Amino acid sequence: MESGRSYVALMENVSVSILKSLIEFTAPTNRLVTLLEAWISQTVSETSTMETAQIIRKTAVGTGTVFTARPLAENAAAYGGTVRTDLTVEGTLGNIMHMEGFNILNGWYYKPVPEARIWVAPGGFLAVRFGVAPAAALTVSAGMIFAEVG
Repeated sequence: MESGRSYVALMENVSVSILKSLIEFTAPTNRLVTLLEAWISQTVSETSTMETAQIIRKTAVGTGTVFTARPLAENAAAYGGTVRTDLTVEGTLGNIMHMEGFNILNGWYYKPVPEARIWVAPGGFLAVRFGVAPAAALTVSAGMIFAEVG
């Protein structure tokens, strides 16, 4: 995979108390995108609670803060799609591609083997979110590393 077309997108230290997507991207209209890594973490709570992380396809984007995806390679081209974080309007959810329980003290990290990577069609949408609303407000960070292909 060409590292010159790999990008990181981050949502950093946002209070979350409702069920919503933490971070999502729209693939460029002329390229496939594959998800390489995703994570959710927190640094404030000292209470052990179980949460559920989801990676989900969407059929319509949400409304949130636009984030400029950062290329992993220095001086690489800008990402051809759009990234949104801390969504205030969810958009339309599609198929859950991965779901996993985790303890919020440990955080959640997803790095599939190449054969199990999730692919997003040109113009498609993918999000990382909690599967259920947190029992109490949490200050969380989330991120994705993904690559344009083709």
